[in-house]
Amino acid sequence: MAAYWTFLTLFSFLFRSSLAMNIPTAENTFVFRIDPSVKSAQLQVRYFLTGDFGGFGGYKVDQDGDNAILIHTEVDRKPAKGLKAVLYAPDCQIQTLSVADLSTSSREGEFHCVPVGETRLQGKFSRDPATLDREMEVQIRYLGVWAHGFFGIQDGFVLSLDIAKSSVEQDGSFEVYLPNLAGSGELPPKQQNADFQVLLIDANSGNILAQLKPLATLSSRGNLKILPSYPQTVEFSVDWLAASSAQ
Repeated sequence: MAAYWTFLTLFSFLFRSSLAMNIPTAENTFVFRIDPSVKSAQLQVRYFLTGDFGGFGGYKVDQDGDNAILIHTEVDRKPAKGLKAVLYAPDCQIQTLSVADLSTSSREGEFHCVPVGETRLQGKFSRDPATLDREMEVQIRYLGVWAHGFFGIQDGFVLSLDIAKSSVEQDGSFEVYLPNLAGSGELPPKQQNADFQVLLIDANSGNILAQLKPLATLSSRGNLKILPSYPQTVEFSVDWLAASSAQ
């Protein structure tokens, strides 16, 4: 997952640089109106702009009140032509938006929460005796490989969304409620190439300590399959070496 963090670092820098050079106007922003049931601070957005500058990906947005956010659509003082975005809010279905030509669009979009319900994940792993006095948490991320095709890129970052956190007991058990993105069966056809990454983190520093990997029957690329329900207890193995690649 090193590519994902490279993406965040690079595009966070590019975003700050372009923001410093541009004053927001109606001509260089795109506004999302948000369902009143969702606070703008809860909405996660990953977007990709295209234009004469090439391609620019980012995740930083500006809040415009409680129920709207703004995306800046200029890069190096050049206006973007196209915009594609992926949006997620807790307990809502993932939504996508694609605008081929911003110059002819209303420069407005909407996020309507489609409730997906929850599914319980009871997990357990063997704690290293050396970590028994360490406060740890489990962090769940959604990884969407399908977004490569949606954004029109061949490689690079993998779409990542923060899903949930849970404290870890002394016996290595944890419980978390995940959005039931698969509904009663499978994931939506255009989003099937996705899974949940389960990470073990230091509760105080936030540093990633290891990746928790499920048994083969529940595994997808070493991550947890996105299913409507899970066994009563899911056993995980601990991959301490995977922490460096997941940073």
